[in-house]
Amino acid sequence: MLWKEPMMADVWLRRAADGGDAEAAEALRSVANNRIDTLDEAVEFFEEGRGLDIANLGVLLETHGRAEEARDWYLKAQERGDAYGAFRLAKLAEGAGERKTALGWYRRAAEMGHPGAERFLAERRGAAGTVNE
Repeated sequence: MLWKEPMMADVWLRRAADGGDAEAAEALRSVANNRIDTLDEAVEFFEEGRGLDIANLGVLLETHGRAEEARDWYLKAQERGDAYGAFRLAKLAEGAGERKTALGWYRRAAEMGHPGAERFLAERRGAAGTVNE
């Protein structure tokens, strides 16, 4: 069953770690190289779109080098009120060197209550005195 697969655990642990859960971050490091062989099965599972699964499908695709597909799922997730979708959009933009876009998504995620985005913006305010660019 997919629930016992390391790939599934990785997706949920990444979500918790991005939210600031130190134990999840440690667990994520310990299982980082364990992947299931059936990406298509995992994608099919997440595509059913149950709540948080939408953003989790994005994470799954992103970790397999399919960032453009992941972006679409993150957009759907944040449109449905999942702050993690907005947070992952910020991370994608940041990774692409799109600082202003990333900052906008961090702000959106923080407005939606994502603790990792809130922490990022607070640290940024502390370092620069403001989050305005």
